[in-house]
Amino acid sequence: MKYIALAGAAILALGGAATAQAGDGMSDGISGFVEANVGAHNRYAFDDETENGWFPTGEMSFAVNMPLGDGWNFQIDGFGGGSAPDASDFAYAYGGGGTQVFWRNSDYAVGMFAAAGVLYIPADGTVVTVGLEGAMFEENSTHVLQWGYLSRIDAPFPDMSHSDFISNGMIMSYVFRYFFDDDMMASIGVAGVYGQMDSSQDDIGAGRLNLRFENKPEGWPVSYFVDLTATVGVEVGDDTDMIPRMVAGIRLPFGQMTLKDNDRHGATFGLPPFKDFQQLAGGALE
Repeated sequence: MKYIALAGAAILALGGAATAQAGDGMSDGISGFVEANVGAHNRYAFDDETENGWFPTGEMSFAVNMPLGDGWNFQIDGFGGGSAPDASDFAYAYGGGGTQVFWRNSDYAVGMFAAAGVLYIPADGTVVTVGLEGAMFEENSTHVLQWGYLSRIDAPFPDMSHSDFISNGMIMSYVFRYFFDDDMMASIGVAGVYGQMDSSQDDIGAGRLNLRFENKPEGWPVSYFVDLTATVGVEVGDDTDMIPRMVAGIRLPFGQMTLKDNDRHGATFGLPPFKDFQQLAGGALE
């Protein structure tokens, strides 16, 4: 978390000039956001119908978009967070980031992403994802589709290469954003993954549903949001678990100062929710 906070401060410094030049409008320079949330998560095991109660969780993240000219963009993303131990001592901490390269015009965007993360759960591991992405822009809405490969990797340290994490998986994610106006947005996201876990290479399938509402009141330098997520996973022939999460937070933009401008001219794409699926596999299903 310390390093994510330092990175966020550096990003704000980089974006300050762009924000000052942009005023309340759009900028063709560096843009993005720094975001923080806090809330609670639970863990429910369908097999024995038990839950572990609600326990604190939180995260910080950032995105920096840099136009390269002729419609091309380069983006850097980072994230880090964790939770307090629940009734069964299930807890997690994680950090990571990624890069994205995409081409965009006023109607659509296409590109590719690559990301990696380190997760500390009951099982510790290094996980990666790489894939393709596309977005379509309508007057008041945006559709985002991502598809890619998801796996754990062998890290230099044996403790960071646990076999419980998903390997050789396929991940897909779709997000629909609707803008009530330039600074009020609601979104729904669905995602799924299929792969293997454990040394026996048991099949695992998982799904994720996310609902978000975000608003930036007039004159505010930040927007506020509420975010509800449920991630459900099935290890074939074994466990079925769910991790619901409820958080609220703030987002500080720079460069593109409205939610809609950031969507169309700034950080259009986020990383797919690969860490949520790996947290489920390496934690609840472990």
